[in-house]
Amino acid sequence: LGEGMHLRASGTLDVKDNHAFLRSPHYAYLPSVEDAYLPPSMVQRYGLVPGMTVTGLLRPPQESERYLAMGRIEE
Repeated sequence: LGEGMHLRASGTLDVKDNHAFLRSPHYAYLPSVEDAYLPPSMVQRYGLVPGMTVTGLLRPPQESERYLAMGRIEE
């Protein structure tokens, strides 16, 4: 993703060891390189729990990050 570009992502929230990712039915909800990371602060702020379906806009990973991350939750 380039600067100022956003992709919409939707998936089922999976939380393991304080790390939250959106998993896709396309991969049978198993971990994949296309999973979006959700920061713990976002999970807490919106009261998200495992199994919820989440849709939002992704942002590019920052320098120290390895995954695309959720930048804004839409629903």
